[in-house]
Amino acid sequence: MAIAMSSFTAGSTTVITSFIGRDLGMSIAEITWISSSSALASGAFLLFFGRIADLFGRRSLFIGSLGLFAVFSLAAGFSRTPIALDVLNGVMGLMSASAVPPAVGMLGVIYEKPSKRKNAAFACFSAGNPLGFIFGTIFSGVATQLFNWRASFWLLAIIYLVFTILAFFTMPVDDTDKQKFDWEAVKRFDILGTVLTVAGIGMFSAALSIGDNAPHGWKTSYVLAMLIIGILMMIGFVFWEHFFNYPLMPLGIWKDRDFSLVSHRFILN
Repeated sequence: MAIAMSSFTAGSTTVITSFIGRDLGMSIAEITWISSSSALASGAFLLFFGRIADLFGRRSLFIGSLGLFAVFSLAAGFSRTPIALDVLNGVMGLMSASAVPPAVGMLGVIYEKPSKRKNAAFACFSAGNPLGFIFGTIFSGVATQLFNWRASFWLLAIIYLVFTILAFFTMPVDDTDKQKFDWEAVKRFDILGTVLTVAGIGMFSAALSIGDNAPHGWKTSYVLAMLIIGILMMIGFVFWEHFFNYPLMPLGIWKDRDFSLVSHRFILN
């Protein structure tokens, strides 16, 4: 259900964008940002929350993310203006980014040794992405037909409220070492790396999202500026991670053959 957050939202909004646009009088750009804001926030803040989970604990971050996702989904159903709906969908993407890293970390701690059960657990985790989209479209379509587009967000809130309660009672205690929030923790946190990756991915993704609808298409000055600056910041992030003592993403992980193969296959898909 952690990795299904973004795909659930994407599947739901795919079905109801025309209803939302007509009801709230949204422009094409505003309709585009219903799904783009969620995907943008989810991708840009993933590494940031991964580091937060490693430093301060995974269980509380995971359960809190599920609960807040339900709250903001409920609020999205009450949106009265296009900007409110776009912003709330972006915050829902933020909750998705904060749920996935602790979920992966908890699975890695629970299933330390290779086994069939570990393979099954990670397979179920990965299946959340396509299944979330499929069930998001189905549930959203049914809710919209029976009531209206707002009901699809409320149904999503109910589903994740249920799983928040289940997670609270079933998630094992996180016994891994945690960092106290003090000056030492601040020094260990890769602030510049966070800024570079969030701003870089954010600008790059935003340029890709608005390029088609910009006044002069991809030749629009601010689209080109965001695209170029985003790429430069991501390149800068890679160089910075090579020199910082406590990197947000240790570059050594790319030497792991299994990690590299999975990453390359994900990119190609």
